[in-house]
Amino acid sequence: MRTRAVFDCNILVQALAFDTGAAAECLRMVEAGKAELFVSKPTLAELRKVLGYPHIREISPNMTPVRIGAFLERVRFRATLVRKNIKHLMDYPRDRDPLRDFRSLQRWRFRIPVRAGIFLTRQ
Repeated sequence: MRTRAVFDCNILVQALAFDTGAAAECLRMVEAGKAELFVSKPTLAELRKVLGYPHIREISPNMTPVRIGAFLERVRFRATLVRKNIKHLMDYPRDRDPLRDFRSLQRWRFRIPVRAGIFLTRQ
């Protein structure tokens, strides 16, 4: 059985921005069949939104509209989309910023139902 993995939005952005970075290497492992990537609709929506921010696009010359479109298709093609409703399993208090707390909790709640062996995050 392949290792199951969940990458958060930050890791996916890093994979696009830096071809030679660790995040890009992790995505190549998924493409080589060494791991199975799981994504949720909220993660894909956040990724599309974040990749539209001008200050994010300035991070790397790889962040062109054409490359962003191709990257989004690449992720959708390679990843397994989790469609089921993810029930509340645990609280994961992290920060005084309620939005950041909510995003952290959403990622942890998503990781458990897919039994991911790897959960990559930049935080």
